[in-house]
Amino acid sequence: MTTELSAALDRSDGELIKEAREGSDAAYRVLYERHSTAARNLAWHITKSAADVDDFVAEAFARVLDAIRRDGGPTLAFRTYLLSTLRNVANEYYRRNRKLSLGGTMTEHDVGEIHADTVLAAEESSIVSRAFSRLPERWQAVLWHTEIEGQTPTEVAPLLGMTPNAVAVLAYRAREGLRQAYLQAHLASTDVASCQAVRERLGAWARGAIRKREVMQIEVHLDKCERCRLIAQEITDLNGSLRAVVAPLVLGGAAAAYLAQTKAQAAVSSVASTAGTVFPAKFSSHWLSVAGSGAALTMAVVLGVLVGVPGIDTPKQAIGAPPVVPSATPAPPPQPEPVAQPAPTPAEVTVRPNTDAITLPPDRGPADLSFVARNSGQSVSGSITITMTVPSGVQLSGTAAVRAAATKGMKCTQSGSVITCTTVAGLAAAAEAELSVPLQAITGALSGTLTTKASTGRATMTLSPVRVDVPRPSQLLIEPKPFFIMGWWAKLPLDITSSAEIPLDATIDIVPPEGSAVQSFDVRCDPTGNRVHCNVQLKPGEKLHTWVVLESMPPKPGNATVTVTTPRETRTITVPIDFH
Repeated sequence: MTTELSAALDRSDGELIKEAREGSDAAYRVLYERHSTAARNLAWHITKSAADVDDFVAEAFARVLDAIRRDGGPTLAFRTYLLSTLRNVANEYYRRNRKLSLGGTMTEHDVGEIHADTVLAAEESSIVSRAFSRLPERWQAVLWHTEIEGQTPTEVAPLLGMTPNAVAVLAYRAREGLRQAYLQAHLASTDVASCQAVRERLGAWARGAIRKREVMQIEVHLDKCERCRLIAQEITDLNGSLRAVVAPLVLGGAAAAYLAQTKAQAAVSSVASTAGTVFPAKFSSHWLSVAGSGAALTMAVVLGVLVGVPGIDTPKQAIGAPPVVPSATPAPPPQPEPVAQPAPTPAEVTVRPNTDAITLPPDRGPADLSFVARNSGQSVSGSITITMTVPSGVQLSGTAAVRAAATKGMKCTQSGSVITCTTVAGLAAAAEAELSVPLQAITGALSGTLTTKASTGRATMTLSPVRVDVPRPSQLLIEPKPFFIMGWWAKLPLDITSSAEIPLDATIDIVPPEGSAVQSFDVRCDPTGNRVHCNVQLKPGEKLHTWVVLESMPPKPGNATVTVTTPRETRTITVPIDFH
C-alpha cells in the first residue's frame, strides 16, 4: 500500500483521475490530500457546524469518486468539479431540512439563504460564463488555479504535471482563449461591418497590442457606438480579473468569503509528504446515511485505511476543527488567534517570442520582433533584459516599444551581432507586456537564426530560436546566346555573369530535352550520365562562356535546363530546343 501511495504522489491530477477511474485507491487518496483543505475551507463558509463540514466534505468526495468510477466526472479540473459538487451537497441539505422543519429549529441555518445560487443564476446567463464553459477543461483548470485562487505557476505545476514555465504559457493561452470566445459571441450578435471589424480587434486593444492609428480608429468608433463601448468596458474588466466572474459559477454565494480566505492563507504543500496528514477517522451520520452506495463504501476504504499505516501518524487534530485562518463570517467566542498575512510571493517572470520566424527584406524598412512577458508572481519584477544574437547584417532600427501600462519603455543598444534591450521599469504583479524590437537587414545581410536570452536579475532563461529570412535578388545572370539547329543536331552557347562582390566557386549542370543527348568540349566540364557538369569560378562582373552540343534522333522538340549553383544561391533557366 505504501509503495503504491508513494508512486502516486508525483503524478498530476489528470493522471491520478485516470488511475482512480481504473480502480486505484491510492490515486484518489492523493487527490484527497491535495484538495481536501480547499473543500473544508469552502464548507466552513457555508455552515458553522463542524459536523456539517465533515458531512459536506465526505459526501462531496464520495459523489466525485462515484462519478469517476462510472466514467464520468472531471478529467483534469478536479478542484472546480469538487467545489461545485460540495456546493450542491450543501444546497440539497438545506433545502431538505427546511422542508422537514416544523418550527424554528433551523433558525441556526437561516443564513443558508445566501447560498441559493442567485449569483450563479445571473452569471450563467452572461456571455462571460458561457465563454468560460466552452473552454477546454485544461484551460478551465489553469485559469481556476492561477487567476481565481491566485496560485503561482510553481504551485500549480505538480497538479497539471507541467513545469512552472509551461504552466505560465498555458495560463496565457487560456486567458487569450477566453477573450476570443467572449468576443466571438459578440461578433455573432451583429451584422454591421464596422462593429464586427472593431470587435475583432478589441482583445488586442485591451492588451495595448495594436498601433496608435488602429487605437484611434477603434476609439472613434467607441465614441459613437454605445453597444461596442459597453463590450469594450466588459473585455477590459475581463482582462483585469476573472475572480468575480467565474468563482460564483463554482462556489455560489460563498465565493467572496472563500476567495478572501484563500488569499489570506499561506500556500499549503499538496504532495510533499503524507506524514501528519489529517484524514477522516470516522464518517458522520449524515454521510453514512448514503453508505448503501458503492462510492461511499469505497471512500471508507480509500480514506479510512490510512489510519495505522506504518509511517503515517494518527491524526491528533480534531476533525471538526475549523481552518486556522478566520473565515469571512465571524465565529462565536472564543475568537481564533489572528494569523499574520503571508508575504507576497516573489515576482515570477516568463518571456517568449511572439513568432518563430521573421522576414527582413534588405533596405525595405524595419519589422518588429515581439516578445510577450508575464509576471505571475505577487510582487513587482526587476527590469527585464532581452539579449539577442542576430545574423550578419541584421541591425537594430528605430526605438523599441513596450505595449502595456505596467512598464515605462525600453532602451536598446547593439554591439556587433548582439542587441541588448532593457525595460525602464519592472513588470507589475500579475501583469503582462508586449516588448517590440525593430530590426532591419542591410544590403548583404544573411539569413540565419536569432537566439535570445531573457533575465530579470534573479534568473536567466533561454528562449525559443527565431528564424530570420533575408530575401535578396539573384546575383546570377544566365544568357543563352544565339544558336543554330540543323535537323537532329544543335549547338547551345551560354554566357554566365555574377554580380557578387567577390569571386564565387560555382557548378553548371546542363540537362538536354527528354530523349536527347548532350556533350561538351569545354575542359572544365564532364559528362555525368545524360547531362554535362562543369566546375568553374565566377569573377565579379565578368562573363563566363561555354557551350554544349545537343543531339536528338529522331528529331523531337523539347526543353533543355541550365542550373548554376553558388554558395549563395541556385538559379535555373529553361531553353526551348526546336529540333526538326
